[in-house]
Amino acid sequence: MQIINSSRKAYLTLQNLGQLEVEEFWILALHSNKRLMGKECVFRGTVDACPVFPRDVFRSACRWNASSIIIAHNHPSGDHQPSNDDIDLTLRLIKVGNILGIALVDHLIITKKRYWSFADRGLIKISEQNLAEHR
Repeated sequence: MQIINSSRKAYLTLQNLGQLEVEEFWILALHSNKRLMGKECVFRGTVDACPVFPRDVFRSACRWNASSIIIAHNHPSGDHQPSNDDIDLTLRLIKVGNILGIALVDHLIITKKRYWSFADRGLIKISEQNLAEHR
């Protein structure tokens, strides 16, 4: 039973993404105790883009009856910083997750040498607070 309770553990589960030459978008489905229930590549893109649709991300989460998810994608360019599109997508997935009752607990960007975590930078928590204020 693999417990994913930190960005480091999520990264270790998906670190091979950093070796790919095209972008892939993965989901880790978690039980309420953070036990990994399943992982899946839900989108495969090109060298510098990967279209992602919330319905497909949460279809996988619902299939596993997950209580929370971690999402991750790679940047073949080696730049681990999130793009504006990455930030916008994360905010959209937080909103959809709140509606469905499936928390987005982190979004990792993985490269060959490192990773970047939205949760570690406080951006997931900040976004959840902002959403609560707008309800």
